[in-house]
Amino acid sequence: MATGFAQKNEIVSIPNQPSSEAYDLLKDRKGYIWVAHEFGVSRYDGVNFINLHHPRQNSVALTGLIEDKKGRIWCHNFSGQIFYIEDLQLHLLEDYNYLDEQDFPRMVICGNELVATSKKGLFVYNLLTGESTYHYVKLGTNSLAQVGKKVICYNGFEFFSYEAGKPLTKLRFNEKVQNLRLASLQKVSMKDTFYLIVNTKGVYHKLTESGGVLRSHAVVKTGAFINTITAFENDVWINTNEHSFTNSGNEQIAGMNLSDIVTDN
Repeated sequence: MATGFAQKNEIVSIPNQPSSEAYDLLKDRKGYIWVAHEFGVSRYDGVNFINLHHPRQNSVALTGLIEDKKGRIWCHNFSGQIFYIEDLQLHLLEDYNYLDEQDFPRMVICGNELVATSKKGLFVYNLLTGESTYHYVKLGTNSLAQVGKKVICYNGFEFFSYEAGKPLTKLRFNEKVQNLRLASLQKVSMKDTFYLIVNTKGVYHKLTESGGVLRSHAVVKTGAFINTITAFENDVWINTNEHSFTNSGNEQIAGMNLSDIVTDN
């Protein structure tokens, strides 16, 4: 990790938080902050928190916040259920059969589709029509990244590319990556670059895809367990269990175990 950062950020705790342990943050198009935490999900307006729950939640902790074009907020719990928030109500997405899954989904919104990992392959839900389908892959998928109009997904052995209206395509990746089976894609990208983390070594790779081939352009060793890699204000934050810093090296937050960073309006 580079030293000599240009700016250090001071952290001040917000009062009356619903939980001291948060897993994900999102600023929606209206400027509200959504917090996914160990007791569910809450909307913060700069003064107060509104806490949401669903009677059929089989586990209360939520994460994976994303917003669709209709302004609905999507999230999931750690038991495999996918939810969406509309009119300040939490709704369960019945189409995704969490009882058939072994792990919780990683998901993105790409165009008019919600795309989520599954042990069956890839789950795709059309946000306009409400129709859903599975694209079947042996060994399923367990992580993904959105890159432009494509979704790149991984299952611990192979990489695939998905684009709306097209079948999954297997990608070639011939470069040697230590502990590749332990790697996972992060759902964000910056221009044409997306990120593959390898824990517990705290290493991440900068990848691109072209013509069905994946290429690694850089390998960065952070020296700490990587929680997440997130995009914010035209930069990428690498959040470890010891510190967070930007890919550009311009900013850092030391001594904090963070998972995401946003600002309100």
